[in-house]
Amino acid sequence: WEIKMMPAERKEVHGHLMPTFRGSIARFGFKGKSRRITIETYTPGAAEEETAKPRDSSIQNEKSFNKLMAHRSSRAGFQTNALGEEDMVIFRMFKAGPTTSKSVRGTSDDGKWDIESMGDFSAPDVEGEEGKDFQWHEKYRMRLFYVNIVSSFGKSVRLKLGIGRETKIRTITFESEADLESFMNVFNGVKGLQKERADRLAASFKEKNLTNKSKDFSGKGLSKDFSSKSKELVIVDEDETDSSDVLNVSKKQEASDDDDDDDDDESAIAPLPTGPPPTGLKKLRATGLKSMKSMRPNMLASVRIAKPKMPSLKKRPNAALRALEGGDGDTIDLLIEIVSACNLPAADKHKSDPYVRILDGDRVVHKTRHILKTLNPVWTLSQNCFFLYRPAADVFFETRDLVFEIRDWDAIGKDTTLGTVIVNKNDIMDGTGNRKEYKIVLDSEFEKPNDDPILLALRFRQATDKDIEFMKTYTVNKKKNNKAVFADETCVPPKFHKEVNKLKALKKEKHGTTKFLIKPGPDPDPGREEKTKWMNYFEIESEVMEPSREWIEAGSGTLGKAYVEVLHCDDLPNLDFSITGRDKTDPFVCLVFEDAIGHTDVLNDLLSPRWMPWTQRAFVFNIMHPNSQLFIGVFDFDATDPNHDIVGRATCNLTNFHPDTIYTVKYNLHSVINFKKEVRGTITLRVRVEWNNPRKALLNGYSLSREPEFISVSKKSYFRTVSYTLTEEPSPYKLSLNSMSSYINELWTYWDFSHIYNYFMCVILWKSHFRVRLHLPVLKERTIHLPMRSMLAFAWGIALTRNFELFPSFLAFLVAWVLIATLDGQATRPSPWERPRGIVDLLGVLLFNKTSRYPTVTELDDREQIMEFEALEKAITKSQEEVLNAYYEESDNFYAQAAETSFGAADVNMATQTKGVGDILMGPFIPTLLPVQLWLHWFCRIFRITKGIVLWRDSYTAFWIVAGSITTSFVFAFLPWSFILRSLLKICVWVFLGPWMKLADVFYFKYKSRYEKTPEEIEEDLKLELQELSNQWSGFSKDRKILFEKAAKEKDMKTYLFGGYVMPVPTVKEEFEYDDPILGSTAEPVDSEYGQSLYDVNIVTRKYGQQLFGNMIPIREKDMMLQRQSEQQGLADAAKSLGVITEADGEAEADADESV
Repeated sequence: WEIKMMPAERKEVHGHLMPTFRGSIARFGFKGKSRRITIETYTPGAAEEETAKPRDSSIQNEKSFNKLMAHRSSRAGFQTNALGEEDMVIFRMFKAGPTTSKSVRGTSDDGKWDIESMGDFSAPDVEGEEGKDFQWHEKYRMRLFYVNIVSSFGKSVRLKLGIGRETKIRTITFESEADLESFMNVFNGVKGLQKERADRLAASFKEKNLTNKSKDFSGKGLSKDFSSKSKELVIVDEDETDSSDVLNVSKKQEASDDDDDDDDDESAIAPLPTGPPPTGLKKLRATGLKSMKSMRPNMLASVRIAKPKMPSLKKRPNAALRALEGGDGDTIDLLIEIVSACNLPAADKHKSDPYVRILDGDRVVHKTRHILKTLNPVWTLSQNCFFLYRPAADVFFETRDLVFEIRDWDAIGKDTTLGTVIVNKNDIMDGTGNRKEYKIVLDSEFEKPNDDPILLALRFRQATDKDIEFMKTYTVNKKKNNKAVFADETCVPPKFHKEVNKLKALKKEKHGTTKFLIKPGPDPDPGREEKTKWMNYFEIESEVMEPSREWIEAGSGTLGKAYVEVLHCDDLPNLDFSITGRDKTDPFVCLVFEDAIGHTDVLNDLLSPRWMPWTQRAFVFNIMHPNSQLFIGVFDFDATDPNHDIVGRATCNLTNFHPDTIYTVKYNLHSVINFKKEVRGTITLRVRVEWNNPRKALLNGYSLSREPEFISVSKKSYFRTVSYTLTEEPSPYKLSLNSMSSYINELWTYWDFSHIYNYFMCVILWKSHFRVRLHLPVLKERTIHLPMRSMLAFAWGIALTRNFELFPSFLAFLVAWVLIATLDGQATRPSPWERPRGIVDLLGVLLFNKTSRYPTVTELDDREQIMEFEALEKAITKSQEEVLNAYYEESDNFYAQAAETSFGAADVNMATQTKGVGDILMGPFIPTLLPVQLWLHWFCRIFRITKGIVLWRDSYTAFWIVAGSITTSFVFAFLPWSFILRSLLKICVWVFLGPWMKLADVFYFKYKSRYEKTPEEIEEDLKLELQELSNQWSGFSKDRKILFEKAAKEKDMKTYLFGGYVMPVPTVKEEFEYDDPILGSTAEPVDSEYGQSLYDVNIVTRKYGQQLFGNMIPIREKDMMLQRQSEQQGLADAAKSLGVITEADGEAEADADESV
């Protein structure tokens, strides 16, 4: 239809349709501009030959153009009775112009769209110069969903075009009333066919899916919906998704009313990105009004719409709330996650403030929050990354796609559309939650910043009942600003007992015996309450060692369990002060193991506290990894100050604890005071480790590449206690001269090669070290020492001299040799607590799935030898410190003398200056010194991990390295290394050093040195290098990008679920100095009389870990365990009902009953 288009009368401003200045004055004598509009249907996937062919539609001059097209008008008719499932209906607008001019969006259709719509000219008043060619140019196009009739009068109709902030109302005038009637009949007919298609698809969906809704949506089970974290990555290309990507309807409408005044300005309604349309085409051809009468009556009815209502001032409800309040009938429940975008164009100077808006037809159904100043945004839970879409089935099938708009937020002015992605609803309904990447079609005003793809990552699947419940709860909590909604599930807080009368006596004399008041109170058992209210020293010590009454289970692991009881502390410092002297330290203990946190009772005013069996002192930690450590912290409780005073901390290495053994271990508590580590009392624990499958635990201990663990707490007081319990080392990301100095001093300690020298001399001089016990029938049992190291070195030396091809095998064996040597050195230490588990023991676990021995240690075992060895180690450490201090002193003197003799030396004491004002003036030096500090910390961390393996602190990892080295050495011994190396050398020479490399340079590499390049090439190389550097640091690479996404989303999710104070938990042994049990520690097997009395535990409270399962809305460990119990119970019931119960089924049923 040929029309006259008036300026926009109204446009949306902050949710209201406001009159425009141009539209107001246009009523006075403005005739409108000549335009052409069409309504067209396209079918993706049709045959290629059905595509409209381009043709020459230009006329030689304006006069011929006007003469040919004067008083012509096309009357469109419909040539189809139904719309296919993939059919799209497009509304297009054209304007006339010279053929040499470009279309509004910088390109003409070039035969990719229906050129026939451009070919028929009927604009007699086109202004132009004589001799120019004229044709129709597309102004914009949009889907018919975004076009609505407001009212009609005479030959004119008012249309509402666009959605959201791009909404405008325009009046268009037809050449005759017949044209208006034709337009409205076609418009209503197409709308009716769209409604009919939606009803048809909705009915089909209800018949196939909604009849089994409970099975499809809720009965899938967590094993499918919440499987292990998926790493599948699908990149969907433009051609793979749908060619309808070019039909984005909601581009930003810039230059809103400029179209009315200047034909060269951009359109008021932003067009869709140009590109290849669907291959098939159904055209609306000029068939006259007669063809319209063949259509069904309900589609021929003309539209009569009342006068437009003024926009309501009532605030519109949030789209997320509308989606959550889905229909009560037949609804489609979809969960969509906007994951991230990468390589976006810069809408501002160098960055953008991107957010994503989701459109379904002309409705904005969801919008994320904007992220400031980034080109690689990651949207998390707090930024509205999740969208629960619950439309009615008939509403859902009105459109075939969801449109994802990536937009740039602007505080002042309109937001800018960066690009769009269109996803077919069938793909969304078939989604399984895997991460998919879609290429973003950029808006025409933006150019691709580089050669890297511009992607939007999405996840989608059908929503489960858990998803719907989570989103409803989250929406309510978000309104109330509630966080840490499930913190009580994971953390055991310290239990404080308030004293009513602080002047009450703490001890009394009775029959010459001093009795003490038991804290926090007597045994709650009525029969023992009086007896345990006052007790003497021996009664207290005996009662403390009794089995704990109540246990608390915590953690997410499944490999085994660690049973930990906090018994007592001794010689704690007094951190409180009072005139009477009665106000003393109020100690409590914090235990952190993997993702579990436990606190004991607070015992008021005690320097040697004893936790009684009826107090909160016993914990069962579920083990995820065999190399994990138990972190221990002791604090002074302050009721008024959340920052509890620090007493000390220690670490317990459970790796070398034998299973089924009761350990009563005592550790020194240490704390750093004035940059020196000091002992501040002791703590005694009772520990027992049990593995569900020892072999499985050993097999899980081979890897050090564990994913980082993070633990969240809800209160600042918990954060202080937990963070100090994990580590007392300051953060390496905060610049500190003290931290740098400590790292340098630590690296100096690793430079000590005295141990290597001693070992070398023992090998060379054939020192005996290997003990062998001989049992002879005549003589008594005798122990002899053999120089096995020297014998082994001699054998390898002879083998290498005879056959040097064994050298690679020797290098592989050398790794195992070093670890075996350090194991031998650790095994000969007098303290049994410094001896790791040996190769024979771990080999027995691997082969027979059980440990070979259960150690028994008493308090008096090797006491004198241990004390002598400790005194010797202290002397060696002291001598090393003196040598190091002497080295520092000599180096300072040398540089001082050099400075005095140098020209222009300033009389400044740099050391004093640094210590005095260095911490205040560190800001300017952060860019220079912080990378140095991070490198120092990285080196220290590598050395610490290596030291832990070499000294068999991580005995499982060391065992696997020894086994792998010996196996590799054996395999290498049979390989012809001389032939292999000679062949590789030949290949390198003939491939990379021949004259044919010149051809490779000419046709492929085209390498130029920097002096052979032009300034433009040098500048281009600089841009590429800077872009590569930016990608390296911004994490654009796929692996780093996904890792960053996962960390950011998990952190934000844990902040909502468990608390906003997030800390990393060390997954490897990164302590510079190790904590070993000291004298007074004991060990007894479980099958002993003492062990049997402690074996049974009474778990009264279950605290869950902070592991999350699933790849969209995760499920907490509590729900996962309930689901597993339900599945196991269901399997057991099914087997029972069939009367077929195998042994494994019986065990599963028993486990399910026990779990319930």
